[in-house]
Amino acid sequence: MPGTGRKMGGGTSSLPAKLALFVTIFSLSLMGFVLRFHRAAFSSIEYQPEETTNDAPRRQLDSHEEKYFEEEEEENENRPPMNIVLFYADDWRHDTLGAAGNPVVETPVLDALAEEGVRFTENCVTTSICWVSRATLYSGQYLARHHFEMLGRGRTVTLPNGTRIEMKFETPQNETIYSILKEKGNYVVGHAGKLGLWVELDRKLNFDFFVDDDGWHWRLIGKRLWHITEKNTADALRFLMTKPKNRPFFLNVAYFATHAVDGDKRQYLPQNASMSMYENSTIPVPEDTYHKLPYFFVNSPYNEGRTRWRWRFDTYDKHQSMMKNYYRMASEVDTSVGIILKHLETKGELNNTLIIFTTDNGNFHAEHGLADKWYPHQESIRVPLIISDPRMS
Repeated sequence: MPGTGRKMGGGTSSLPAKLALFVTIFSLSLMGFVLRFHRAAFSSIEYQPEETTNDAPRRQLDSHEEKYFEEEEEENENRPPMNIVLFYADDWRHDTLGAAGNPVVETPVLDALAEEGVRFTENCVTTSICWVSRATLYSGQYLARHHFEMLGRGRTVTLPNGTRIEMKFETPQNETIYSILKEKGNYVVGHAGKLGLWVELDRKLNFDFFVDDDGWHWRLIGKRLWHITEKNTADALRFLMTKPKNRPFFLNVAYFATHAVDGDKRQYLPQNASMSMYENSTIPVPEDTYHKLPYFFVNSPYNEGRTRWRWRFDTYDKHQSMMKNYYRMASEVDTSVGIILKHLETKGELNNTLIIFTTDNGNFHAEHGLADKWYPHQESIRVPLIISDPRMS
């Protein structure tokens, strides 16, 4: 794989996980992962066979097998706690990957990560909108449990006296994925990029390093004009270069790309160096089938998905321009992932680091006559998930 240095056996593994509710499963798995002190899966679990009426004798392990399992258990006992890097992109659906068969987009680093690890082909989010998915990731809970319904507010509760209270982020601060890793697992915890809640999390309890960038593609910071993906990358590297060396770390590189800039008619503003990409490509244009949707879509005077379709896709030339810029930003994230993996390899940390790539929700690219997300079509809820674990070698 370009920039990883990790040698993995086998070819592409593609494990369908029908309607896999990853963001919840991932959070809960990480919590359990920490509380088990990151020993390799199953190595320290004593197998308790069920009672059976079959009296046939079980085969005894021979001396070579016993030695193998003893050595494996000893290796797992002595393995240091595993680092975790989560690459968490935005508004990026399942097939915005070369590895997923997309004939246009170029994602060589993520494709190689899928080749050496596992790419889940049917991974879906529970609720296709940024802040709900992120609250689910941070809390390990469904929307019905964490209640973070509205950006910046959470749910609004009306008291018996008629007073309305915005509940904000209701999950106890010592029960987030960040705080559990930090406080229970003794992890150095970093977040670089979009938090996506618009409410504060307790910095001391949740983070050792925290940078929140959201809602922009270009910004003058000091004397430098930054692109947000470049800054996400720089902040991630700053965390990796300054963290303590004697503790495991968890880093969420939470890219704002490929989210559009709401309110800017250009929508997608890639880096200047990427503008030559896809110049000669032709992006397939889906048929506008909006009129075939249920009546409450078609007859609604206001439908945000249709409104944004008009912003981005209502002419052929606009569709080509928007999608080429969208793909340029996806390729920029791919490049960023490669830079960070190369740094880990150079520092000798990659072979003890669990790598995960996924996104908060999908995105309509004019399918069904829609743009953006929200609705429960495949384009909206189905997202990539790649996991590369060095213990798979």
